[in-house]
Parts: sequence; structure tokens; C-alpha cells
Amino acid sequence: NLQSVGGDLYVYFTNIRSLEKLESVGVDLLLTGTKIESLGNLQYVGADLVFRNTPLSTTTTEEEIRSQVEVGGNVKF
Repeated sequence: NLQSVGGDLYVYFTNIRSLEKLESVGVDLLLTGTKIESLGNLQYVGADLVFRNTPLSTTTTEEEIRSQVEVGGNVKF
């Protein structure tokens, strides 16, 4: 049911597959090594969005990510 995180959110190397109801992360969102397949309702990341070595990193492009999520920093695959 988490909808917003004011600072960093590090969820790396977990079995998470979707961010569900999460809408915003104030700073960095790190999803490296997760099983993430969907960013759910995510609309905003204040700094970097990192999802290296994930299923999502092989099925999407930076342009697709930025068209649905406002990312203030880098998108790193």
C-alpha cells in the first residue's frame, strides 16, 4: 500500500515483480537484481532510476520509461 517515499528507495536483489501503488520516490529508486516486470503507478523519481539485471531492463527502453515516469536524473539499465 506504499504510495510515496520522500528519500531513496533501495529494493535491490528481492523477488518484487511490481511497484503496485507506489507513485513517487523523492530521490533514487534502485531496483537492480529484482524480478521487476512493471513500474505499476509510478509517476515520479526525483533523481536516478536504476534497474540493471531485471526482466524490465530487457523489455523496455529509456524513452518508454520516461514517457510514463518523470525521472529527474538518469535511467540506468
